Amino acid sequence: MADSKKTKPSGWKKQAEELEKLRAEAEFVDREADETAIHTPPRDAGISNEEPELELGRRLQEAREAARLTQGELAERTKQADSEGKGISRAVLSLYEIGKNRPSPRELRMLCEVLRVSPNRLIYGIEDPFDDLLEQARWGGFASTTPEYYAMVVYAFSRLHHHNQQDIMRLMNSLLLGWDEEWKSGKQYDKANDRMIELADDLKDLLSKRERVKKPEG
Repeated sequence: MADSKKTKPSGWKKQAEELEKLRAEAEFVDREADETAIHTPPRDAGISNEEPELELGRRLQEAREAARLTQGELAERTKQADSEGKGISRAVLSLYEIGKNRPSPRELRMLCEVLRVSPNRLIYGIEDPFDDLLEQARWGGFASTTPEYYAMVVYAFSRLHHHNQQDIMRLMNSLLLGWDEEWKSGKQYDKANDRMIELADDLKDLLSKRERVKKPEG
């Protein structure tokens, strides 16, 4: 009598199915990354295009609540910081907090004075929007793809004084010698040339695709 139970896939078949699934997922991620690179050109180096001021209203509300002031009480206090004694009305403050409107520089100054917060805190959400980490993010965001990133690195390196170039090369060499066995092969020049040509081809391909997207056929 034949066994009516279905035979379970063997171990190798399960592994093959899992590998195929991972391969398909990796292929999708690669396609998605390529498409993103084509449609998202890099921003200007050193300039952030984030919009932290959009959250100014929420931060204003948080600062007011931290000071234990109602909107009406804050409105009254702003009169003291106004040379004309008018201040900012409760209705206007309400519009600021919900993000409907934003304060003028003069009004921002009055709010900061009363709430004892800096303009940086209300606009950026932090006291120092140009600290080292954020500056690194600004300059690290100049490239959206690997070939563009390396193009900027090579260009920046070429702009340095030759003494600085030598210092950086000594540092990189000491780091690589500590962990990269391939770096000790003595064939760095050949591999560097091959890699540069490969990256140049990738960069030309990316820029060509991006240009076709900007100028569709027909």
